[in-house]
Order: sequence, then structure tokens, then C-alpha cells
Amino acid sequence: MDKIKLMIVEDDPVWMQCISDYIEKENDIIVVKQAYNKEEALQVDYNNIDVVLLDLTLLKDEGTKKT
Repeated sequence: MDKIKLMIVEDDPVWMQCISDYIEKENDIIVVKQAYNKEEALQVDYNNIDVVLLDLTLLKDEGTKKT
């Protein structure tokens, strides 16, 4: 079975590292992309991503509109 390909969108580098470290301990999930702001996140080719873990406070009111 293929691993779930995950993208993390988080502006805080400490949280980004914590989340990445925690998720990479899972055998069936791989972090394939990290974005530190909404501009980076919107420029990604989503054909290689299964799930996006999105910091809604990063995008403020826009976060729920985009998802």
C-alpha cells in the first residue's frame, strides 16, 4: 500500500518541525511538502499530495474559504 502524501501549511517553524517529526513516525504517512505561508501553499502542484494539514489561523478568515 502506498504511503499517504501529506503537505503541512504552518507559519511557525517550531510547530512545523514538531508536526513533521510527529507525523514522520507513522509508517503510512510521508510529508512531501512544507509551506510556511499561503503564497507558498497556493503554488504547489497538488497532483502529488493526498492530504493538506492547514493552520487555519495562518490564513485567518481565508482558511475556511479555501478548503
